Amino acid sequence: MSATLPGLTPAQASLFLTLCGRALDSRAPQPFLGDAAADDVLARIGDDCSRFPMPASSVTDIALRAKKLDRVVRRFVARHTDAVVLDLGAGLDSRMTRVAPPAGVDWYDVDFPEVIALRAEAVEQKPKAETIATDLTEPGWHDAVPTVGLP
Repeated sequence: MSATLPGLTPAQASLFLTLCGRALDSRAPQPFLGDAAADDVLARIGDDCSRFPMPASSVTDIALRAKKLDRVVRRFVARHTDAVVLDLGAGLDSRMTRVAPPAGVDWYDVDFPEVIALRAEAVEQKPKAETIATDLTEPGWHDAVPTVGLP
C-alpha cells in the first residue's frame, strides 16, 4: 500500500531524513534504536530511502538522538504518570510506541497539517494518542492543544 504523499515544503520533507535514519538503523545487525516501525511506515508510503543516501555515521547519530529523547521522555512519564506529552514536530515517528507511557499519560503528536494527514495514513495510531495539525511557527499554535482537565 502506498499512502498519498502531500506536497511538502523542504522543512516538512525533512521528516524523511530521520525516518530513513531510524529505518536503516533497524536493519543493522546490531541496531542502536531498533525501530522496526520506521520500516513499516516506509513500506506504507512506498519509500525506500534511496533518495537520501547517508553514511553510517548519520544513521547512528539519528538513532542515538532518538534513543536519548526516548529515554528522557520515558523517565519523565514514569515520574509523572498523569502527564500531558506534546511531541512537537512528530513527523512520522513512533516515539509513543517505543516509550510505552503509563495509561494515565495523554499524548499529542503535533506537526504541520500536511504532515499530520500523511501520518494518519502511514503511522499506526495508538488509542491514547491524538494528533494536532498546526503550524508551530505561527503565534497561537498552542490554542489547538486541548485544555480539558487542566487548571
